[in-house]
Amino acid sequence: MINPKLSSLALLGIFILTGCATTPVFDTEQVEIASSLTPQKVLDDPTTNIDKLVLWGGIILQTTNLEQASQIEMLAYPLNNSQQPITETRARGRFIIQHQDILDPATYAQGRKLTVLGDISEIQAARIANSDYQIPVVLSRQLQLWPTQYGRTRDNIQFGIGISIQN
Repeated sequence: MINPKLSSLALLGIFILTGCATTPVFDTEQVEIASSLTPQKVLDDPTTNIDKLVLWGGIILQTTNLEQASQIEMLAYPLNNSQQPITETRARGRFIIQHQDILDPATYAQGRKLTVLGDISEIQAARIANSDYQIPVVLSRQLQLWPTQYGRTRDNIQFGIGISIQN
């Protein structure tokens, strides 16, 4: 016969692990996401792509607080099935996220992974390393800031064999 306390403990463990493995839920029901668009494709045909809904992600380059909003400059990467940026691949250009609330630049720090669901609103001129660029701006509907340890490929658990030599 199975011990009820052990069964309850095992069930609790499964719920805890399931909670840790969940992925973000972006509100994409009843909307069409322009999934083939990249920042470069938007620049190739800006008038056609303004107001399109995109799900983009990447690495934060800089977060700036404005008077009533925040602006996040991003280096774009493709997303995996969990909508997390795949930074081991080639970058897909830059984009800017315009967010309606003030965000803490220490939390939304350079190097953190971020995914955004939002609408392309405009093309903004920018100067990067003494060169002029055009960068798409996305008005955020939803943000997912990824934990710094999310998707690690290596565990901190190590196994070894100890040998004792005595005289």
